Amino acid sequence: MTEFEFSLVLERDPDDVQTEAIAANVPSVTGLEGGGPVSLAHVVIDAADFATAVTSTVQQIEAFGVLVVGLQTDDLISIKEIATRTGRSRESVRLLATGKRGPGGFPSPVSPEPWSLYSWTEVGGWLSEHFPEQDFDLDRQATAADHFLRGRHITRAEPNADAWAQLLSI
Repeated sequence: MTEFEFSLVLERDPDDVQTEAIAANVPSVTGLEGGGPVSLAHVVIDAADFATAVTSTVQQIEAFGVLVVGLQTDDLISIKEIATRTGRSRESVRLLATGKRGPGGFPSPVSPEPWSLYSWTEVGGWLSEHFPEQDFDLDRQATAADHFLRGRHITRAEPNADAWAQLLSI
């Protein structure tokens, strides 16, 4: 078992009854944060893997009528943030990004210059592949979980929601 820590994005603030029920019955939820633009359930859980940790917690929270619509992540990042997350200098990351250092093939920015932003999921995967001593796999899994949850929420009311759900199995 591994301990995982993450925050789930809720569709809305739980009411008082739901808050009490979650606190009493979902021990992995260490706190609920709301009242602002985003409602969160903070989670610390031991599980066999990250997907199991997220899935079981989502199911437990939703049993009390509170929909989970995402997982809090920071996927869009700058060169400066990549440097911070990897312990490299900004210049080192810039040289990797421009292909002047390293194996080449660094992920392209997802926004244009002068404020280029990169997908941390893509950059972390590239770094894990080319620099295996640094493993960013959990970050990629967190972003994937966020996309799955958001996609599920967006398509929930669609008349063909089951067909959308099958997309994950192909």
